[in-house]
Amino acid sequence: MNEDKELVKAALLGDWEAFGAIVRKYANVLHAVAYEVVRDYHIAQDIAQEAFLKAHLNLHTLQNPDRLGSWLYAITKRLSLNTWRTPRAYTSLEETLHVPSGQSVEEMVLQRELRRKVLDALNVLNEPQRHAATLYYLGGFSIKETADMLDISIDAAESRIRRSKKSLKKELFERMDGFERSMEREVMRAIVPRIATIEIPVSDLRRAVDWYSSMLGAKPQGPWNDEGTSAMLHFQGGSGAIGVPSIYLVQTEDTRRLTFTNTQYGYIQSIIDLYTPDLKGYYHFLKDQGVDVNEIDWEREPGRQGFGFRDCDGNSFGACHVKLTGQGTERTDVPEAHPFVWRVAGIEIPVRNLSKAIAWYTETFGMKVLGEPREEWTTAMLYLDGGERLGVPNLYLVELVDDQPLAFVNTHTKRTHSVIDFYSPDVELMLTGLRTRGVRMNGESGFFDPDGNSLAVCSAVHQGQVRAVKA
Repeated sequence: MNEDKELVKAALLGDWEAFGAIVRKYANVLHAVAYEVVRDYHIAQDIAQEAFLKAHLNLHTLQNPDRLGSWLYAITKRLSLNTWRTPRAYTSLEETLHVPSGQSVEEMVLQRELRRKVLDALNVLNEPQRHAATLYYLGGFSIKETADMLDISIDAAESRIRRSKKSLKKELFERMDGFERSMEREVMRAIVPRIATIEIPVSDLRRAVDWYSSMLGAKPQGPWNDEGTSAMLHFQGGSGAIGVPSIYLVQTEDTRRLTFTNTQYGYIQSIIDLYTPDLKGYYHFLKDQGVDVNEIDWEREPGRQGFGFRDCDGNSFGACHVKLTGQGTERTDVPEAHPFVWRVAGIEIPVRNLSKAIAWYTETFGMKVLGEPREEWTTAMLYLDGGERLGVPNLYLVELVDDQPLAFVNTHTKRTHSVIDFYSPDVELMLTGLRTRGVRMNGESGFFDPDGNSLAVCSAVHQGQVRAVKA
């Protein structure tokens, strides 16, 4: 299938939309294939998701992209048989009760029950008819495409579909929609790059670790001592760890800090924005601790949504009370959570040409723009997408009239440090895509955006930041 060939080619070059299209196209088929073996709706859904994750990691091994469907079918069948032979512990989707946005619990239950009826109806058919009907009715493939995938003649495919139609109620299939979008969301959630770490330059590591622990609630990850020149910190609270970046403090003699001036309005822009449920309370907390905080008259601005402050080295922070869909809710089960700070909500990035920057970030990381871009825009909010706004934090691009890139040199290693590290389950695949596009690289896994902001890709994350993807 020529379409599959183009989708595979684009996906191998890092086009997340292309792989999302593959998931949507084959989600129904793979779920039906798995259900045929395990006869459990939720286990079959987990198997289909795992098949897509394996396919993404091994897409470069597919020698004939025109056979994508057959390849996915084989992966799913093998996973299903392994599961059937060796039962594994799966977390029921009913237990987690994940309800897609805009859908009530009742609607979700009815949709899943309808889907079970369809799958059970398919499984009454003999194997040749079942495979053909699954591709034709559930997958939406044409008779010719069905024949190609099953490696049979068009006449044979047409005959099998015609015979299966007598036992199936077509109206069931016509009413069953939305599953492929749900599957896409879950799969892309696991593979789309997301921000794993923010690297911050400091002059005194011990002082910085103490400051970040007290003021932000970011604690050292693992053993730490004064002899090192860097420390990894992570937030104790937050809405679960998926998408919540760690903070990597790097001791350096480079005096550049994470800050830039908004040349449109003349004020200092925050680089790292923190979400707090109690904006006024956090403001007074920082003031009482002697932190350099922007002065605010709360009586004149009772509805204020944020404020700025600096860390002990002058790196620019902001605190906000704004939360986008998908960024999660509070947690009450983390005893060491900071009383005010829950997570990083956004990272602000200086750019010279907003439209070009939007195009670069959306193509490179599969990000989406919040709202419809307009010519008069000087800022844009981008979020990491996997079928929903699951990215924490968001990226906020700010157009400037001069160069103020986010970058600093580690004076111990003499290397330009990345400021933002993106997680990817397949680092080399993503780096290959970047090199193919002519992106300026920085060391083994670092690179620069078109405005010189220093970025990197990594596969190292702390437990819980992403779902595990097995090769």
